[in-house]
Amino acid sequence: MHHRHLRLLTALSLSVAAFAQSSDTTGAFRGRVSNGKGAPVAGATVIVKSKDTGLTRTIQTTPEGTFSIGHLPVRNYNVMFKAHALQTVTT
Repeated sequence: MHHRHLRLLTALSLSVAAFAQSSDTTGAFRGRVSNGKGAPVAGATVIVKSKDTGLTRTIQTTPEGTFSIGHLPVRNYNVMFKAHALQTVTT
């Protein structure tokens, strides 16, 4: 049986390393969630959680599978992607 997985096709636009090198005090995660065949996953849940403080932000992907979570304090984050009938992925 094949397991279907979520893939993050577009790299997160601002990495934690980029935050540290910037004079900005906030940053953002942006990307696109797709299934194993490359089709967008609409309505997938994207959860960003600070490893340092526990601050959590949750949003749903658009019909095109895109997401954007902005105005995050500079920290280390875990990002989790969940969608019905697909395997959960944490980065």
